[in-house]
Amino acid sequence: MQERIDLINRAKELAERNMKIAREKFINGTLSAEDLILAVTTNYTAQIQYLQLVVSYKNALIQLANQTQWDFEKNISIREEIEKIIDNVIVYNNR
Repeated sequence: MQERIDLINRAKELAERNMKIAREKFINGTLSAEDLILAVTTNYTAQIQYLQLVVSYKNALIQLANQTQWDFEKNISIREEIEKIIDNVIVYNNR
């Protein structure tokens, strides 16, 4: 999944670069309004695809963490982390 995110991110970066170039060409009078709109639309589409993929990835991680009680991004036990937080709250409240 990370490879796919990286690939979509690269496509997003290229679309943004192409949009900036198209904007400059339009300002210089060497690109039509239709072509500029196409570049802008392509850029927005690439951004949306990237965000949708990242959200899907994060949702999958959350589902996996809920099922396994393990945080795969931090590589820690969720249960142990919650116990530490509770212990800290108890210590803080007993001051």
